[in-house]
Amino acid sequence: MRASDETEDFHSQRAARGDGLHLGAKYKVFTRNLLTLSVLVQNRRKDKMKILMFPARTQLVSFENTSSDVLKGRSEMDKLSTFQVNEHTLAVMGVAEDPWSKNRRVLLKNFNGIDIKEGKPLPPSVHDVERGIVSLRPGEYVVFSAQFRLGDGDTITTDWEAFERLSCASLAFSLWEQGADPCLLDDILAQFLGRNGHAPEGLRMPFDHPTMVDFYHDYLVYGEEAFIRSHYGAERVEILKKSSRMVELLGKGLTRQLEDSMDMDAMIAQLRASGLQDMADGLDECRRRLRER
Repeated sequence: MRASDETEDFHSQRAARGDGLHLGAKYKVFTRNLLTLSVLVQNRRKDKMKILMFPARTQLVSFENTSSDVLKGRSEMDKLSTFQVNEHTLAVMGVAEDPWSKNRRVLLKNFNGIDIKEGKPLPPSVHDVERGIVSLRPGEYVVFSAQFRLGDGDTITTDWEAFERLSCASLAFSLWEQGADPCLLDDILAQFLGRNGHAPEGLRMPFDHPTMVDFYHDYLVYGEEAFIRSHYGAERVEILKKSSRMVELLGKGLTRQLEDSMDMDAMIAQLRASGLQDMADGLDECRRRLRER
């Protein structure tokens, strides 16, 4: 007996979801440890040479005494390495990789004032949008964002806690001689960058920590709500509060449905194993409150 096409589609979709959850758990992609870095690079060379930028090869470097924090919770997919400086170990983090698409988590956002949007024609200077490879003439600039995995989602939970453990970023670039294949140069870089025992060799971009302390002052002293109010206005605070209340109500309704249809203990255990600690805690707390009523 042959199953209907609809039944086969259902089972194939269910298997695909299962594979996705398996990959997520294996590579700990649900852990809340992604740091997003936005970067603006302009070619200001005085020799008028064109340059190639390779955003997918950007690296972050820890301080001597913070390498253990950023290396916690690493999976086999994480692009992490170490090198020695005066007998001290520093950690190097490469751009995070998506376990499903296998692409680096990098995004070109703007070239010379023109936003780069999906479905729109790309500027001729963009050689590979997935890897973010772009060439810059003198005076031209590009804005890109890249994401990195730092820590186990426990020791480091905010942008500030991530940045206070990082000394600099290293931007991969090269001079561009006409005729050289930009994508081939990126492939060559990928073979050499991130090797254990080797310090980053790109353009060093140190982080301005005093400025960061000023920026996050309200958050550090008065909390998240005060930070949002001072930086984004009272309206954004009210939106956040409404969203939180809505999420709580939806969570309670979902919890009731889940308790009626499946093993909640098993589901909470699976969430924890997949790195979704906050979600598991929230679901467990919702269940406790409902039982107390």
